[in-house]
Amino acid sequence: MSEEQKKISILGLDNAGKSSIVLYLDRKFNLIRKLRPTKSANIITQSVDILGLKFSIWDLGGQKQYRSEYLENKEIYFSNLSGFFYVIDIQDEQRYEISINYLANLAKLVREYNPELKDLVIFLHKYDPEIQDSEKYLNNIEYLKDKIKSLTLDFTITFYPSSIYDGSNLIKAFSFSIIRKTGKGELLEKILKDYTKQTWSSAAVLLSESYLFLASRATEEQYLNFCTDIVPDLSKVMDRLNRWDVKTEDSIMNVLIKDGKAKKRKRGIIFMKRINIEDYGSVYLMTLCLNEKIRDRAYEYIPSLAEKIKNIIE
Repeated sequence: MSEEQKKISILGLDNAGKSSIVLYLDRKFNLIRKLRPTKSANIITQSVDILGLKFSIWDLGGQKQYRSEYLENKEIYFSNLSGFFYVIDIQDEQRYEISINYLANLAKLVREYNPELKDLVIFLHKYDPEIQDSEKYLNNIEYLKDKIKSLTLDFTITFYPSSIYDGSNLIKAFSFSIIRKTGKGELLEKILKDYTKQTWSSAAVLLSESYLFLASRATEEQYLNFCTDIVPDLSKVMDRLNRWDVKTEDSIMNVLIKDGKAKKRKRGIIFMKRINIEDYGSVYLMTLCLNEKIRDRAYEYIPSLAEKIKNIIE
């Protein structure tokens, strides 16, 4: 498909949480608890427009009768894909084997109709906060990973433990697997790399107006993980302020960051800055700086960064 139109399929058994994921990505949080199982084999689609790129997300019902129809009408459902996501409910232990077998069948079809598609993203879903310290579910996740790897599927597989109550991995998966691999995504990666180099920032994340990751850069992985992990919660705060018609140009936090085995924490500043792009709207820049001088330098470079972003969008 063209750069302007991306078709993405989200598949899995019924009740795995596919529709909740789609709605989370589309930021329709108020609808999540009202979901019902898909009632027909007709797909449910959500359209997302990010930086002029149009994404059509196909949510296929996972009931047994519909799975059979998808497999019988392969070309309709599996051709022209730009993204392949599979969802497993880690709390549904009795159907692990059914889900893994269905994945194996789907992977063959997706490969048949999309020989150029290299990546498969697997959500190990419903890994909700109350079970994240459970040894049982940690073991189950490793079991599922090992079983799926043993299938020797012809894809590069990335696993994301996920939950709609802690959405950072949902946003990461969609952004890192889809947006950042487009032409515009690659250009945004390059200018963010230049921005962090010029400002000596430890991490920077560029976000769409709906807080999807567009690009990221960090000197250390822990700095990037720290920034991406707090985006969902920080975005909710900013949304609530906007709901009260309180306009937020930026949000700044002073933080003490644990640095590996060092006893003394590093003093840092993390800010999220709204950048208005003429004739487009807004994007957000989250930056981690390890002192105030670096923060000041980071702010100085924002106008130049905004102009480069505008050129890419246009």
